[in-house]
Formats: sequence, C-alpha cells, structure tokens
Amino acid sequence: MQAPGKITMHRIKSYKLGGSHRACDRLDWGARGVEDAETVCGLKGQFTMPGFFSRLSALRCRECCDRLSIRRGRGAPFNEGINA
Repeated sequence: MQAPGKITMHRIKSYKLGGSHRACDRLDWGARGVEDAETVCGLKGQFTMPGFFSRLSALRCRECCDRLSIRRGRGAPFNEGINA
C-alpha cells in the first residue's frame, strides 16, 4: 500500500474497518484503500492501493522488507521479474 501522494510501497500490518482493528491477513478490498492503518515499519495513517505501474516498479520500503525478511527492491514482491 502507499500513503496518498507518496511513491514508496509499505506492507500493512493492521487496519481499522467498521470500528474495530483487524490484523492484516487479508484486506477487505471493497475500497481502494484503508484508513487508520499501521504498516510493518510503524507508519500510521491512510493508505491506498497503488496503481498498476507502481505495483510493478515503485520502491518497496526498506524497513518493511527487512522486518519481513524479503529482498529489498521495486514493485510488489509477487511481481518481481516482470518488466513494465
């Protein structure tokens, strides 16, 4: 997810939906974002689903990657190796 107007992608740890906080095993994607969320690296606020090209090429948060033990890089980890 990305903070509005920002480029770096973060992994959401928890978010608030319907008045209660939820762990982020799966997001309920009726909307394109979440409010009152917390990232793995500790940021809090509103986050939106990045667009297609961001999911392929935006930088991943270095701290989120380190805490999740995934490789630092660009784009969603699932999309590694896809050239936009």
